[in-house]
Amino acid sequence: MPRVVWFKKCNANGNGNGLRSITGATPRRDRRRHRPLLAPFDLSRLRATLSSHPLTPRLLARLLALSLAPATSLLLLDWYALSHPALSLSSLPLRPILAAADPDHALALLDSLSASRLPSLRESLLLPLLRSLPPGRALHLLDQMPCRFAVAPSFCSYNVILSTLARADCHADALLLYRRMLRDRVPPTTFTFSVAAHGRVAEAAMLLDEMLLMGCAADVNTFNDLVLGLCGLGRVREAARLVDRMMTRGCMPSAVTYGFLLQGLCRTRQADEACALLERLPEVNVVMLNTVIRGCLTEGKLARATELYEMMGSKGCPPDVHTYNILMHGLCKLGRFGSAVRMLDKMEENGCAPNIVTYSTLLHSFCRNGMWDDARTMLDQMLAKGFSMNSQGYNGIIYALCKDGKLDQATRLVQEMKSQGASRIFARTIQ
Repeated sequence: MPRVVWFKKCNANGNGNGLRSITGATPRRDRRRHRPLLAPFDLSRLRATLSSHPLTPRLLARLLALSLAPATSLLLLDWYALSHPALSLSSLPLRPILAAADPDHALALLDSLSASRLPSLRESLLLPLLRSLPPGRALHLLDQMPCRFAVAPSFCSYNVILSTLARADCHADALLLYRRMLRDRVPPTTFTFSVAAHGRVAEAAMLLDEMLLMGCAADVNTFNDLVLGLCGLGRVREAARLVDRMMTRGCMPSAVTYGFLLQGLCRTRQADEACALLERLPEVNVVMLNTVIRGCLTEGKLARATELYEMMGSKGCPPDVHTYNILMHGLCKLGRFGSAVRMLDKMEENGCAPNIVTYSTLLHSFCRNGMWDDARTMLDQMLAKGFSMNSQGYNGIIYALCKDGKLDQATRLVQEMKSQGASRIFARTIQ
């Protein structure tokens, strides 16, 4: 019996007319016989051909690896499985076929296979289906997995459905599924915990205890999620205790951990505590320092903010554009406009280029305080640097004009901005 060999198009020469053997050289008569089976693919013709030349599992795998339509691949696989009941399908490329197929057709194909046909691939084959189904159907399939497919769900299946529930904002259902996972003695992972706790910070500490009781070690990312959530709710003291607990379990906090904690302290107007924490840290970065400087300025503690700014160089964290923008914004809020302008000059002297936020901060502060000459000077300087403001910036200027009683100029500015360059109009308006 002649050897059956499958071919696919080879465009190495650019003409697309050659045929390359997948399994090796073959007689020319075999090439002529199998050429019409590939373009277009015809299952009925394949059946007729293979009635005299049986197809081996290896060659079936090669055929399924071709760029066939999902429906065609499923039809071919189903037909071959029915005609070869003793076949083990573990070596066939089923994952891409099932992932590309409609979920209902894919499930029907898996139902047609006996439990002994896919001894080790069954859950991995179901994972793409769990991802593609809506939350309700995914949960139903999870319930059916032991009886319908003879496979017990592992943490992989639970994680997929937890992610689906989280994306659908079904956080209460995610918590219920997490606790069911614990009852079923399925060890959770840190990813499982993060998904289950998403949006439910109030219950996150309890979930963490449950996870630790299961013997699952929490990593730094798990603790960081909790610290961020607690600080976002203003529960900074609990977040600080969690950081202490984190260290007792041998998990060292990262720069991100301390950054979240410093941000929480500053948002709750605890700048002094943030400064004290900053001094205890072995290493700091520019983001941490910027956070605490902003917190000090928000509470009116200019001297402390200036002290932090001046020590940045000795800490190995030279000020960046965000540092200067924070300082200028804080100085303007405190009425220290001259100091803010001098900070701009110092910024350029230190080789830090201003950005649009820098100029917008000063320009809006001048406008809000009726300092129109200074505003015009700052605008000219901004235009000379090649910057132009966006609509949000001009909205602030129009608001300042109205607040200062310059309604005619504000109205004229709005009307002319529709058809001309807004920067030039504003410069002419405030002259």
